[in-house]
Amino acid sequence: MVLNNPIFAEQVQIECGHPVKKDQMSTTADKISDILRSLSVPYNKSVRPIEASTGFNMHCMSPLSPTHMEQKPSVLFMGSYSAGKTTAIKYLLQLDIPVLRVGPEPTTDMFHVLTYGEKQVTVGGVILMNDPHLGFQNFFPSNKDIARHFQLTRVNNTCLRAMDIIDSPGFLSGENMGDQRGYDLPGVLCELGKRCTRMYMMMDVFKVDVSPECKECLRKMRSMMGKMRLIFNKADSSVI
Repeated sequence: MVLNNPIFAEQVQIECGHPVKKDQMSTTADKISDILRSLSVPYNKSVRPIEASTGFNMHCMSPLSPTHMEQKPSVLFMGSYSAGKTTAIKYLLQLDIPVLRVGPEPTTDMFHVLTYGEKQVTVGGVILMNDPHLGFQNFFPSNKDIARHFQLTRVNNTCLRAMDIIDSPGFLSGENMGDQRGYDLPGVLCELGKRCTRMYMMMDVFKVDVSPECKECLRKMRSMMGKMRLIFNKADSSVI
């Protein structure tokens, strides 16, 4: 799939449950919210007791809070540095967001959560993970310092009325390069993947090597491959 092809934006929007036509997005966003809110009743009545009696939450994911049940679909972009993750997000939104930097070298060193807001405001990870309405409470409890590697930006964009988008740091090449981060990138991506509706792995056709971090991420996400899509960026400019 090529980023400068309109099909890319349409495919992301369709897979996340809302139409391509902008005049229908607001209505669809309201419908999604109503459906998710209605699912909380059977979950709390039938599913949650089974999770508690079997110890499911001790070995898998934590119980779903009302906030999680009512959250919009979310999309996670991941891949090697300079593979086009941030560029893809800007193309999808048709908007230049200053906090999302683009460059040939690693430029995204934080997880950027993009959601809808009337005014563009950026807040730190501590606020993000302590706000019960944002769905990140008790996220990645094994590393409480992970909050300083997150940012949330509210953007007045029609696309974000129906879904949230998460941009992530790129995988670094070479053995033990991930040790410099201070956190487990594949582990954090795996936790985010559990919460996301769709995951896009960006691949640069000019950089075909798969780093140890990428391999570990794919290994941990093996059970979630059904919602992962590969995007081979720059395929239209490669020489075969």
